[in-house]
Amino acid sequence: LELIADLGVRERTICVAGIGCYTAFPPVMDVDVMQALHGRAPSVATGVKRVRPDAFVFTMQGDGDMISEGLQEVLHAAARGERITAIVFNNAVFGETGGHMAAATVLRQHAKRRVGGRGRRRRSPARAHRVRREARG
Repeated sequence: LELIADLGVRERTICVAGIGCYTAFPPVMDVDVMQALHGRAPSVATGVKRVRPDAFVFTMQGDGDMISEGLQEVLHAAARGERITAIVFNNAVFGETGGHMAAATVLRQHAKRRVGGRGRRRRSPARAHRVRREARG
């Protein structure tokens, strides 16, 4: 918010907020805010920017919203070169569900359902490339 004030773009700023543990934050911002479906904020922001090319458009998403649910959205927006800014609040767990592991949970980080933390051998996103190979037997 300080950057928006420093740039002098508050009057033309639009935030597209995803669903997550920080959804109480947008009402305290002095900018226009739209809510998007879980993981779809970059797509909504793309539409807003195309309708209002003069606007400063940014998304505000948690790690569950952006990484676990909507990674494809932000990757495709970046690949297309969309003129939006995507901000992720990474708390490394699903905050809305009380702290269950998410895609951004790091190795050995304690989580509600995994007191010992994520282990290297147990469903680590770093090993996702092996899923297809192992499924073939």
